[in-house]
Amino acid sequence: MKITQTKTPEDFKNIKKKELYQLWYIESYTDKQVAKMYGVTAEEVKNKRAEFDLTMWKASWLFMLGGEQWKDARKAEMRKKKAEEKRKKEAEKYTKKYLKSKDTKK
Repeated sequence: MKITQTKTPEDFKNIKKKELYQLWYIESYTDKQVAKMYGVTAEEVKNKRAEFDLTMWKASWLFMLGGEQWKDARKAEMRKKKAEEKRKKEAEKYTKKYLKSKDTKK
């Protein structure tokens, strides 16, 4: 897979733990690939992971025990959309049912 620089080194300085976790652990990019995306060195990525205490062992534990926030962000978004659609359908169903029962009472 060809990696190109899509962000700036300043973006890397402000990267959050969850963003780096998503790239490094969930999407399985190497430090070198992440470095290329941000225009920094692999050593800087390694240091940032150390700063966030992101090791393979701890990332695995976060994934298994950390709840939804540490699961794949892309899949989490899809789950949220599906849940929202389900809630909307339920709301429409009960609204129609309520209006229908209200009409029959008249």
